[in-house]
Amino acid sequence: MVTWSDAPSVEERISAKARARPPSTHSTRGTRVSDNDATHLPLAPPPLPSPPRAPPPQIADVASASYIAPRRLAPALTRAAKHPPASFARRLLLGARSRKPLDVLALWYAALALVACAALFTGGAFLPSGRGDASSNARQSAERGGDAAAVGGADGARASTSIVSPSPSPSASPSPSPPAVRAPRARGGGFFSRTKSKSKSKSRAAARDDDDDDDDDDDGAVYRSWGEAARRAKRGVGEVVDDARDEDAPASFALLVIAYDRPKYLARALESLRDDVLLLEDVAVYVSQDGFDRNVAAVATDFAAAFRAPATRGYAHWQRDRHARDAKPQPAHAHLAQHYKWAIDRVFEEGRGHTHVIVVEDDMVFSADFVHLFTSAAGLLAEDPTLWCVSSWNDNGARGHGEDPRALFRTSFFPGLGWMMRRELWEELSPKWPRRHWDHWMRLDATRASRDCVAPVVNRNFNIGEVGANMKRAEYAKYIERMSFYAGKELVDFGDLGYLKRERYAKFARAAFESAIEWDWKRTRLDAFAASHDRAGTAARPILAVYKEEEYERLAEEVDAWPFPRAHHERAGFLDVKNLSVILADARHCPYLPLSLRVWPSDTLTPVVAMRAQSCDVACRAAGRKCSADDFPYVNTCEALAKRFDCENGCSMEHGEDVPNYGVDERLETFGQCLVTEKGSTCAGAHEGTRRLCPCA
Repeated sequence: MVTWSDAPSVEERISAKARARPPSTHSTRGTRVSDNDATHLPLAPPPLPSPPRAPPPQIADVASASYIAPRRLAPALTRAAKHPPASFARRLLLGARSRKPLDVLALWYAALALVACAALFTGGAFLPSGRGDASSNARQSAERGGDAAAVGGADGARASTSIVSPSPSPSASPSPSPPAVRAPRARGGGFFSRTKSKSKSKSRAAARDDDDDDDDDDDGAVYRSWGEAARRAKRGVGEVVDDARDEDAPASFALLVIAYDRPKYLARALESLRDDVLLLEDVAVYVSQDGFDRNVAAVATDFAAAFRAPATRGYAHWQRDRHARDAKPQPAHAHLAQHYKWAIDRVFEEGRGHTHVIVVEDDMVFSADFVHLFTSAAGLLAEDPTLWCVSSWNDNGARGHGEDPRALFRTSFFPGLGWMMRRELWEELSPKWPRRHWDHWMRLDATRASRDCVAPVVNRNFNIGEVGANMKRAEYAKYIERMSFYAGKELVDFGDLGYLKRERYAKFARAAFESAIEWDWKRTRLDAFAASHDRAGTAARPILAVYKEEEYERLAEEVDAWPFPRAHHERAGFLDVKNLSVILADARHCPYLPLSLRVWPSDTLTPVVAMRAQSCDVACRAAGRKCSADDFPYVNTCEALAKRFDCENGCSMEHGEDVPNYGVDERLETFGQCLVTEKGSTCAGAHEGTRRLCPCA
């Protein structure tokens, strides 16, 4: 269990843009890089800079805490004296990163005393020249260049990380980067317009002048960045934590990049992490490569210097021996699923002490607040057992569908494409991880177990991969290329995220349904209905569109949504479309619909198991009944199949007219699996290698 603390807000932190980013100085192009040669996460903090010559620097130069009165140093010196030498040395290394000024000063005073004693015996010969000179430090900071702005002369180069609050102004994205989102609508309407939560705490400037143990106490404090909590904890950068769930253990985030054979994509993804993402120092970065492609290995190695501490909490490049799990060749999505398991197992099982993993792929670019989104929402996963992941992707996040970058929502449909989970969840999933189509498996009700993910209305990553294991170029152009992307350079203040907890979110959903006006979308176009909506003076009320699964693709075209139901909470999708708040509700499964609008199974519905290669028309006729196509959604579940088949190789999702079914042909990849589908089934469908489950009435 991870201890919660009120970590200081992000606007108190040193900008990630001010950190040094050493350029890559070596390459292994043309050289095979094995796992043993990889750059691994450091198990100790970076070397301590050599102390300066006399006269010693001022307290403000050492700890930036000149406001502390000398009489307050005694307790801190007493605490420092209690530490054994090894512990003292480690704390000394961390002094510059500590958030407790008294400990910082005590440790550095003790260090300077040791330096002075050593100088008396050696004549100061061991001291290098010029290391402690403030002007020298300023010159070194200036030479780093980049985005840091000079502040205060001898104080060196610094930059400020700003917070979007309350109304962000995203900057335009340079070509060919993903499109920027527009500013939120002035009227503040729609489902996904967020207002800044009122703070009950004193100003942050005043809080900085308070005692070292005083924290802000505003509504959203518990959801602030865990990276800062880790920094306040008394642990080293990259230090292995024996038990990350120990009560005293801080959160430890891993950012895992899944790669295979696309070096150009990987280079762009790593460039985006290095150049665009703020607060990257809160995570350890791992590049996991499936196979030994030399060009991919060279890219991963070239970025090693840029991602080493303190730019991150550590960096490593891994390579997996890519081979078919079975003797026969397997498709790309099977290799991908097996690589995912191998890499995530390695993140969590090799003593690295990570509590969370953020998983991305090599064909993504990232927003400035990408890491901030995950660390801000991490607390929800610990506090609400009905949440199991945080994602940076909104499947219905096309441009124009909600434009407030602060807004988050719950989705029962697993989004993928940049997502985070806790270590405890992986311990549940790893033993039963599928051998193929891992993302489809994550979307099964049997896997999800009634849990939701948190996702942003405006996407925090943009997929640049036009072709991939699960992507075709035409599909990319139609659905992915036009997605929204937060291109602002500021960190968004997400505020109090308590509204995403299940009870409060369900209350919001029920209120939206109760106030909604039903839209007969099969007869009236959205624009025409919106006009009558305005004339009737009901424009402030949501619009409710009720659908059945087999009708959804037509409705999706009308509201410009994904062609299958996605980004929904309990089969209710909330969209802001053309300045209208639209609810898309599944007539069969949405619990928020009034009973009068629900569609129920046939009174005489009886699931019937068909013979091998038999259609449901034939199977139902043999049982003295008729196949009821409208009832397929009620038998299209893993639970319904498991009651009638062994499903010894699990349950998975496939597309096919003969689904739901059970694989009985050993030559099939789906042998021994129960299959469900998100597309419509037919009564006439049949396959020689399966046995169907049929809705007969």
